Amino acid sequence: MKILDIDQGSEAWKALRSSKIGASDCSGILGKSRYSSPRKVWKDKMGINPEQENEAINRGKELEPEARKFFSNKLMTYFQPLVVQSDDRDWQIASLDGWNGLEVLEIKCPQEKAFEEALTGLVNEDYLWQVQHQLSVTGAKTAILGFYRPENPRTHVMLRFGRDEAMIAELNATEEAFYREYMLEFREPPTKRAPKKV
Repeated sequence: MKILDIDQGSEAWKALRSSKIGASDCSGILGKSRYSSPRKVWKDKMGINPEQENEAINRGKELEPEARKFFSNKLMTYFQPLVVQSDDRDWQIASLDGWNGLEVLEIKCPQEKAFEEALTGLVNEDYLWQVQHQLSVTGAKTAILGFYRPENPRTHVMLRFGRDEAMIAELNATEEAFYREYMLEFREPPTKRAPKKV
């Protein structure tokens, strides 16, 4: 992977995200998201009805540094946020919540219901595709999906995932087709949704 000298949240980062495919786009492009679709991702890339920040997004931004420090201390390692690009696919990027040189950390700061579900191992399918996208970009073997909710007595949940090569092959092929057929051609894709939890 290539490490890009770009700060997450900066104007340069926003411009990069509009021209590339990131981990948060993955499940929408695949039509497997509870919240997005190929058409919604395309409109966001084209600057048509871009995603607006909401309470959940703001909560995640506010708690992410605290959560990263928590997981770093818990695992006795140092995770740093990074923006990275695939060595093989220049259209594919990832904005990592944490990277320690070997492993990806994806942080979620959910509301109580989603946190309680995570305690039982139940997570949105969106997150699984997001993690596999990050593993594809980085070439890492494993990623931690870390749920952080300081209001809950349990505080956190950590789920570790290995590479799923079948998922990675599917997402790489579908993302590349989306990039070439819709983003480069400025052509609106059909919409498809398949809400699911696994």
